Amino acid sequence: VERLRSYNRVPNAAHSRAESSRYLFSGLARCATCGGPIYGAYGSRKVRADGTRLPYREIYACYNRRTKGPTACAGQGTYSRRKVETALLAALRTTMADIDRHDLVARATRLAEEALFHQRLRAQEVRRRLEEVERVRAAWLQRLERHFAHPEASLYSEATLAEKLRDAEARQARLREELAELEAAEAEAGRQVAAFARFLETRADWWPLFLQASVPEQKALLRRLIDHVVLGADGFVIHYRIDLGAAKRPLVWRQAAEWSEALP
Repeated sequence: VERLRSYNRVPNAAHSRAESSRYLFSGLARCATCGGPIYGAYGSRKVRADGTRLPYREIYACYNRRTKGPTACAGQGTYSRRKVETALLAALRTTMADIDRHDLVARATRLAEEALFHQRLRAQEVRRRLEEVERVRAAWLQRLERHFAHPEASLYSEATLAEKLRDAEARQARLREELAELEAAEAEAGRQVAAFARFLETRADWWPLFLQASVPEQKALLRRLIDHVVLGADGFVIHYRIDLGAAKRPLVWRQAAEWSEALP
């Protein structure tokens, strides 16, 4: 499971209640009609002919329709948990099996390059300014050394020369720090893309490892692949989102299906 997590250390944020829910898609599901959240809940209990009650049904419910009524949402209010999770996980499994690894890696690399373009221009400017400041610092240091050798010929006092030298050294330190941050961002983007490529190489292992994981780990893995899912009366849409750290812009794509197509 940790191997599959490595490509993305920052999952999509989830509400604390959704985090603790046993429902895999709580915090990820939205209503196709009103756009509001869909959360895990219990439905009504059916009664057998002999009067015995069946267990409460586990459902996904539209928050707006359930709490505010049909005036807030005219869509389907509830969905069977079994139906939703069976269909969505089947679709996800198909995506992980059929994913075009080379295409996604190429897209991830392109996004990283686009995101880093302005940073690289900034790094060039910082390097130019750093060279200039280093020349200024060397000139003030040379003047200070000449002052020590021949103070009577110096145009500046020792205190002035020392202040000018300290100022140049402070600017030099700030520019070096900024350049180090820019270079680290570029290196991190490369590491993120490489980690993503390694993750895609293990995509065949994703499903068996997902099944072995605990529910909290399963939800964490889902949040690293999925931005949100939209549930409607006719079907669903999975919106995938893979963040690439320093590349800033995520990889996004979507997968739509009708319930009848997704369910075995």
